[in-house]
Amino acid sequence: MRTAQTKRLDEIEFILASAKCDFRSPIKWGETVAVRVWPARIGTSSFTLRYEMRVKEDGRLAAEGESVQVAYDYEARRSKPIPDAFRRALEREMASTR
Repeated sequence: MRTAQTKRLDEIEFILASAKCDFRSPIKWGETVAVRVWPARIGTSSFTLRYEMRVKEDGRLAAEGESVQVAYDYEARRSKPIPDAFRRALEREMASTR
């Protein structure tokens, strides 16, 4: 079983299934942007992450979006259940953002 310390690209057990980004406000050169990411939904083999980009100087929303990641078995070439340890980490994070 792989752990959260997985570093190599060929050890990543997830694929990006979809991504969406809606731009809300332009960012000017020199402005600092803070990015917030949190899990929004956890399924059997997939999970959704939400994203928010805000300009630090005035707090305005610059962009927001979401992506869906799928736990994937590269040898079998199909989705698989999210590993238990990773699921628990997602659930903890999801609970802390409510």
